[in-house]
Amino acid sequence: MMATIKCGNCGNEMKLPMCCGQPMHKEEDKLFCHKGAQCGCGNALGKPIPEHCGQPMNVV
Repeated sequence: MMATIKCGNCGNEMKLPMCCGQPMHKEEDKLFCHKGAQCGCGNALGKPIPEHCGQPMNVV
């Protein structure tokens, strides 16, 4: 089953963003690459969780 994020307001769902061939994972209020500091895509410091309906989506 593919990891998804879901809007807490309207229920819209989408796949978690990918990085280095795998879905990113949530740590606090950001998404990170599974490779951590070894990521060569620029996501080692994390990226904001996508928003929908003006609020961050929930990882499900």
